[in-house]
Amino acid sequence: MNPKRIAAMWLLYRRLRRRRIKCNYWVHPINQKRKQLGIFHTLLKELQKDENKFFNFFLMTIPSFKELHQRLKTKILRKNSKMRNSVTSEERLALTLR
Repeated sequence: MNPKRIAAMWLLYRRLRRRRIKCNYWVHPINQKRKQLGIFHTLLKELQKDENKFFNFFLMTIPSFKELHQRLKTKILRKNSKMRNSVTSEERLALTLR
C-alpha cells in the first residue's frame, strides 16, 4: 500500500471513531409514562380484585405474593437516582414471577 492511502485510511478511521451516537433523552418519554400506562401499574390493580385471575397470572395467591414480597423487599430494592426513578421491589418481583 502506498503511504497516501494509509494516511487517508488513518484519517477516516479517526473521524469515524470520534463520531458518537447522539442521545436525545436520558429517560425516553415512553418510559417516563410507565407509572400511568405500564402493564404493572394498570394490570396489577385489576388482578388484585379477582383472586382467580391473579392466580392464573402469577401462579400464586395474593397473600402468598404479599408475604414473598415482604421477605424479599430489602434484597431486591434499589435506590432512586437524581436522573430517574428505579423499578419498585414489588414490580421486580412481579416481573420475576411472570
